[in-house]
Amino acid sequence: MTFYGFPWAGGLLQVREYKGMLGTFFGANYAYYLGANCGTINGYNGRYASTTSTFIQEYSRGTLYYHGTHADVILVFDRSNILDPRTLPYWTNDQYSFWSANPNVAGNIESGAWKRRTWQWHIVTQPSLQTGIISYKPVVPTGDENSGYTFTPSSTQTVTMTTLFTCTYAHYQSESSIPQQNGFSWSAPDSTGWIVYETNAFDTAWDATLHVIAMADVGFSVTSEEYTSFPQAAKMAVLTMPSGDNNVVAIYNILPGPTIPSPNCCGSSPAGSCPLGGDPCVDDPTVQTIVPTQHFFASNITYFGFGNVSLSTPTVDFFLNDLNPAHSYDLYLNQALQQTVVPSSTTEGFVHVSVSGVAEGFASVCVEVSGTGVCKSATFPSTSSVICPATPSPASRAIASLASHAVLMLLLCVVLYF
Repeated sequence: MTFYGFPWAGGLLQVREYKGMLGTFFGANYAYYLGANCGTINGYNGRYASTTSTFIQEYSRGTLYYHGTHADVILVFDRSNILDPRTLPYWTNDQYSFWSANPNVAGNIESGAWKRRTWQWHIVTQPSLQTGIISYKPVVPTGDENSGYTFTPSSTQTVTMTTLFTCTYAHYQSESSIPQQNGFSWSAPDSTGWIVYETNAFDTAWDATLHVIAMADVGFSVTSEEYTSFPQAAKMAVLTMPSGDNNVVAIYNILPGPTIPSPNCCGSSPAGSCPLGGDPCVDDPTVQTIVPTQHFFASNITYFGFGNVSLSTPTVDFFLNDLNPAHSYDLYLNQALQQTVVPSSTTEGFVHVSVSGVAEGFASVCVEVSGTGVCKSATFPSTSSVICPATPSPASRAIASLASHAVLMLLLCVVLYF
């Protein structure tokens, strides 16, 4: 995943202030990890590495792998708050800025060649694209470690990747080869590889996107539906797994977290208030404490609920993400308390709850800070998935007047670049 081209190919331009895993958790048939990567950029040309305002304000990725009897799914949830660097201090109007020192990078942003955010999905067979859905045939290996492996496209199975919570559009291109990290040599079935580039249909600073990647046995399938909470603090995905497996329900925080400060390049003066060239740039130490908490539900979000949720199995696996460790939470189904959970910082607010005795049909789902007293009596409106456009929205206009403004406020591989 890249933001205005960062991180750049070859690792020359990386996001450096916060970069690493936040937590991992393992269950009987699932695994979860969460990581974050944000802050200012780290370039290759000395002091210019720090002389940018922090446009990557927030980025975290939570990934849940769920193993079913007849299907496996991977849920990839990306939270990102990406400001337009052209609207921040130290754009090309300052001769000492990173952007002035790297006009090719600035030019790609100005022209729109580098989008605010781009998902890059590496695939070994030619994909098929529909609005919100990427699909392709998995490959079947033959051979061995000594003679090498060859891969043949499956004639019976398909991997599908469904985009939820936001609208995107995608295109793909072939490559003559894709560099592999495996200890053996192999080539794709058609002697090439494919990369799908997926970008937002609407250019916004804040984005919360869920990708549901599913592969089922022959004759089985996985379907997914999204719901938006009231108040609009959370979104939920309900996965209908093949017969014999439980419904999977995943709930996420869709509101941005607190912002992080830019490095101070102005000595004793406020960051961004001076031309560059004199004082060294100093990272703000609060970044290290803010970033691990950005994905948590804020303390003022005391409840949220979903109405007319379609459930079809007597046992449902709930995966609650981003719960604030400062509170305990109650999970209600049809106004009846199912379980009280106490999230902790060691699991990064991730909790699994298995609920039995669920009646098939439509239900209300509510989560509240323990003792709030809303979920036991509240009803919630039904929601439906957003209808996304089949074609991309027009590119946002380049900002041409920045020279006269000193300050304007304002990755089948699933890879999180750390």
